[in-house]
Amino acid sequence: MMQEHFAQPKPAMHPTPGMNPTSDMTGLDKFAAGMGKAFVDVGRGAGQLFGMVDKADIDEARRLDAPLMDTGAGMAGNIAGNVAAYAPLALVPGANTIAGGTALGALTGAAQPVGEGDSRLANAAIGGMAGAVVPAGIKAGKTIKAAVIDPFTDKGAQRIAGGLLNRTAGNSAAAAQRMAAAKGATPGFNPTAA
Repeated sequence: MMQEHFAQPKPAMHPTPGMNPTSDMTGLDKFAAGMGKAFVDVGRGAGQLFGMVDKADIDEARRLDAPLMDTGAGMAGNIAGNVAAYAPLALVPGANTIAGGTALGALTGAAQPVGEGDSRLANAAIGGMAGAVVPAGIKAGKTIKAAVIDPFTDKGAQRIAGGLLNRTAGNSAAAAQRMAAAKGATPGFNPTAA
């Protein structure tokens, strides 16, 4: 009778203190691994919300990922991966407002994996603040542009004057009809809203 040989599974590799699993990785390898970690963390967070992943698993994953996250390329990849993972949320109606950005940021922060000593509420608060930053920055940029740059450009000056005329004339249909029907008493002169 022939004895079958089955391949024995390799034991899981657990880095020991002083061992750096990233030492033979290129910067691009570390960046890609950091991106992958971000997507895996999204899954871990979702699994934790549904009771499939516990805090001990999160702590062990963080311990194993620490050498990667201690590298600049790994951290940059992780940030890029998180941005890519949550970028589709920008298509949610209202996401471009401060309130919408805050709400989506709080939800994504709350969905992050939580280990011992972490707080889901703190993650939600940080996510909410970070989610408000982009829409608030865009609004502040537009305000600064309108106040500082537009008055000194031809196009900006025309936009300011047009807005002033529209506010002065009003946007009612009756005002538009009166302006269209108005005839000047002086030949060659056509009255304007101003």
